[in-house]
Amino acid sequence: YTPHSTDLLNLYSCLVFQLPAVAEVAASKNKNIVRASPPFTHGPHHTTEPAHLDFALTHIGDSNPSTDGTCLEGLHLAQVQVVFTLPHHYPKALLVQNPTPLTYIKWFTPFHAHEPASDMYIISHSTCMHHHFAEIIPIECIVCSCHSLLDFGKERDSRWIAANV
Repeated sequence: YTPHSTDLLNLYSCLVFQLPAVAEVAASKNKNIVRASPPFTHGPHHTTEPAHLDFALTHIGDSNPSTDGTCLEGLHLAQVQVVFTLPHHYPKALLVQNPTPLTYIKWFTPFHAHEPASDMYIISHSTCMHHHFAEIIPIECIVCSCHSLLDFGKERDSRWIAANV
């Protein structure tokens, strides 16, 4: 099946996951949110709110010797770009195969090398032929949101803004 440029998709601004109960944490705080919202302007005289494209740990079944036996075993980092459902006029077989929302994500390199001072993993955008490696995966592959820290080096590139980092 070939999608058309006029196809309308139902978009979602976030995914909400219920976390396991922890005695020390109030039940109202046991949710994990992964946002995927585009830039938004409240009107002509307001500033544009930047996009919220969260990072998420995903479970895709790949093996990574660097994380075997750790809490990151089987997990991979991605940035969620869009959460959507397929239109109802798509072929029934495709809709049955994908009954839940899908996510368009940009992958990061596997967890491998550690930064010596913090012992945190060093990752970067995964690329294919000099372009971000992206994929569409079912929401069931997303485990939870994940924070990442940017390493700007000694100087920040002045072209970087919230919309393109």
